[in-house]
Amino acid sequence: MSEVQSIKEIKENQGKDLTVVGTYKPVSLNQKPGTVEYSGHYKIEVNDTLSIVLLPPYNSESKRPTDEIQKFEGKRVKVSGIISDKTYMEPPSIQNAPLTLSLPCFTEIKSIELE
Repeated sequence: MSEVQSIKEIKENQGKDLTVVGTYKPVSLNQKPGTVEYSGHYKIEVNDTLSIVLLPPYNSESKRPTDEIQKFEGKRVKVSGIISDKTYMEPPSIQNAPLTLSLPCFTEIKSIELE
């Protein structure tokens, strides 16, 4: 598994197992400008230019479990899985283009562990 540090590396490795190391932090996925609302979604902040959301919000597992939050919040973690270069706010479909955020997002998480 490759460890990624940039959006360019994510785009070059779409669909492959990737690993990131960063800080486990809450993320607001609210699309209203100037509004910050934390609702159980988290991201991995890899560096100043790259943060990756842990699963798209339409996925029932995107709201992280309390025990996971208590174990990892604010700490450096290593996360492995498949990463998309954007966050889909609803399931992709052929009929309609789903709303997206220009934030990379894990579409599948294989492991999260302390670094």
